[in-house]
Amino acid sequence: MSIEISKIPTGSQSVKFFSQMTEKRMLVKRVGWISNEDLQICISKNFVALISNTSYETVDVWDWQSIVGIQPSIQNSEEFIIVVGSTKHKMLSNNRSYLLCLLLQYKYKTKHQEFTTFNAKKIKVNKQSIDICIQIQPYGIIEMSNKPGKKEKIILLTDIIRIIPLDDSQSIALVFDGNQFIIYSFSDRRKFAAEILTRCKQIGIKMSVGNELSIENLFKSSNIRKVEQEDGGSLVELKASHGPGKIERIICFTEKWFVERDASSYTVKYARALNDVIHILRGRDAMEVVVTFADGNQRVYYTSQREAFIATLFDCSLAAKADPIISDIPRFGSLIIERMTASECGQSELTLLKNIANFDPTKITGIEAVELFMIHVFLLNNNMPPSGPQFAEASRSKLIIQALEKLLTIGKPGEGFLQCLHRLLSTRIGYESFVENKRITEKVTEVIGMALQSVKPIVLFWALRITSILLCSSADENIEKKGKLEVMTHGIPERIFATLVGNIKKGSPLVIHGCVTAFKYIVCEPYSYTTEFNMFNRMMNIISGLGRDVFMLFQSPCISIPHIAGQILRALVEETDMDERIKELQDYALLEGTTLKYLQIA
Repeated sequence: MSIEISKIPTGSQSVKFFSQMTEKRMLVKRVGWISNEDLQICISKNFVALISNTSYETVDVWDWQSIVGIQPSIQNSEEFIIVVGSTKHKMLSNNRSYLLCLLLQYKYKTKHQEFTTFNAKKIKVNKQSIDICIQIQPYGIIEMSNKPGKKEKIILLTDIIRIIPLDDSQSIALVFDGNQFIIYSFSDRRKFAAEILTRCKQIGIKMSVGNELSIENLFKSSNIRKVEQEDGGSLVELKASHGPGKIERIICFTEKWFVERDASSYTVKYARALNDVIHILRGRDAMEVVVTFADGNQRVYYTSQREAFIATLFDCSLAAKADPIISDIPRFGSLIIERMTASECGQSELTLLKNIANFDPTKITGIEAVELFMIHVFLLNNNMPPSGPQFAEASRSKLIIQALEKLLTIGKPGEGFLQCLHRLLSTRIGYESFVENKRITEKVTEVIGMALQSVKPIVLFWALRITSILLCSSADENIEKKGKLEVMTHGIPERIFATLVGNIKKGSPLVIHGCVTAFKYIVCEPYSYTTEFNMFNRMMNIISGLGRDVFMLFQSPCISIPHIAGQILRALVEETDMDERIKELQDYALLEGTTLKYLQIA
């Protein structure tokens, strides 16, 4: 669908428009004769737009037909020029080469461009090869399979971090982030390499070329070989495919790796580090999972064990020091500001906080105030880690408190609202405001209580994550004691217990994970040191009410849940005097064979 540039809205309505219609978004500066202007560049198949980096409103919009030139500056490694008609717009970007690749990619979707074609063989780790056709465009490589109906693969020049010639005189390896690589074999590899280097030079990329290496030595450095050499084996194994009718794979999670294995031969087909996982999407299809890694690459899976897949991947990723987001909302390029430097992240966080903290619904026209406010919430969620603002938090204390108050007053309940609340309360000042500001305390506990009544697993999950950060914070011990007491006295543990009871037999493993984790922060050492004695006993009395069902936790697919269940039972035996309950649970333990099962798992 084409869009008339003249009909693209301005003002507040443009914030909504670009949050929906943009495909790629990056930070730029427009070079001015007095000072440089901080902007965002929004790219789509129909237009290139410059928007304000503070208000997110329209500054300039051009269609692709009017853009006649895209080129790097020779004098400045950050500067590039977009020629619109007869006008040159000089701009600066800290990721100039990547941005130029994007602009050229979208430009040549609308304009025929000469390209160089190569016939090649793509060599897999098992040494098998497939015939493919490769086009080298000004922005990257297009890999086209000879299989009918198979989608072409686009590799931007900036995705390649090194070219390595192999010692068979015909093959070349292209190396990417995440220790990934592709091997191509040609009749004339010199011509292919020369063409790549020429294209890189044209947009200011200094491509690294490694020393000649044997294929075997290259394979030895691969993630697949590292997985094969890892001790300990898989923690979790599930069956999944890449789509309806596709070959089934065994998906394994080890201590460090996310692994795909062939279902019949058990050979490793794909491997990524678990701490590269940044986003796990619960797709609209009840069997679909989309896993996004730190470099932006995604893997799509279909499995009848979807909830177990997501819960165990999340559990293992946390153990590998990752902090992935689980969501029912896809990652939209229209909202994500790509490739920001550390300083740009800091400035972006400040802007995102200001847009929420200073939001005035009385000044909004042409769009519902709540709708515009939630767009700013989603922009914050997509450009800030789950742990909240990362830069100069102390200097932004007032903004964080104001943003928290505005969110609780104007925000529309749902997953996006809860994600934003989690980010704000994860900060030290956000947590302290929860403890010290009674209005915020009452509102937050009310929000959690309502969310825990939801039938949507993702809403329950985020409500439980918020509860967990209120029970285990980065604040000092006395502040955390007060925060934990507020959670306990507002009846949240009872609601979590009811949620656990409703899910423990045939419910969501992800929700069970959230419930048990929350209980861990109340009754298990060392977290129980900030739990008041009366509250501890009350919590143990609640948990013991599970009776025999508590032993179902030892059957959880999540590795951490049986361990936490064991810690909870230990605390019940060693730290309480509920002799009758303990005897009852001991009898159940013998019936279930739990002691032996737990020892085996541990």
